[in-house]
Parts: sequence; structure tokens; C-alpha cells
Amino acid sequence: MPSLQRIISIALIAGQLSACTTWRTETVSPADVLRVYRPAKVRVEHLDGHLEVLYDPEVRKDTVVGRRAAYDPTPNRALSFTQIKQVATRDVSTGRTVGFVLGLGLIAALVARSIRFQALGNLGY
Repeated sequence: MPSLQRIISIALIAGQLSACTTWRTETVSPADVLRVYRPAKVRVEHLDGHLEVLYDPEVRKDTVVGRRAAYDPTPNRALSFTQIKQVATRDVSTGRTVGFVLGLGLIAALVARSIRFQALGNLGY
């Protein structure tokens, strides 16, 4: 049974890591995204294709100011809008959510089946 518990734990951790969300590339300008939506974090794509996540981003004149990590106490990154190709925000993914729920259901069914067979084995069947 320990291996089954390990499999369940791994599945649950993997599901939590994906968190049923995905990055959604915004179609409006980066400045508008930050001013209107005020996201807690954004993924910034630089003109050269480099990706970077900024936490608690805000607009200051023609610059995006944010933190490189969620635990940083103060803003420590500034990018001019001329350096930014596009931004993306976190969005709930219906497909991932449905897949996660179905996966949990499958795991629950496998656990129930395993418990049932184990109980039958203990009864001498």
C-alpha cells in the first residue's frame, strides 16, 4: 500500500503545481494591462524573446516596476515599455481544471478498487 500512497501524493502535488492555470497573452498594450487589470504578477516578454515574471508590477511614467520574486520586500526590477514585446497574465484554464478533476476521480476509483480487493483478500476470497 505505501506505493499507492506515494502515487497519490505525487499526483496531488503535480496537480497543485499546475494549479489549473495558464499564462494568457494579453492583446492590449502592456501599460493598459497594468493600469486596468492590476495583476499580482505578469510574465513579460522582452523584444529578444526572453521571458521574466514580475510580481506586484506597477506603471511609473514609461516604465514597469516590479519585484523579481514574490518574497522580495521592495521593487527591484524596472523595464521601459520600449523593452517589452508583450505581457501575459495568469488565467484559469478550463481544460486543465477538467483534466485535474477527472484525474482525481480516476485516482479515487483506483484507491477504492485497491481497498476493496485488499479487503476481499483479507476475507479469504
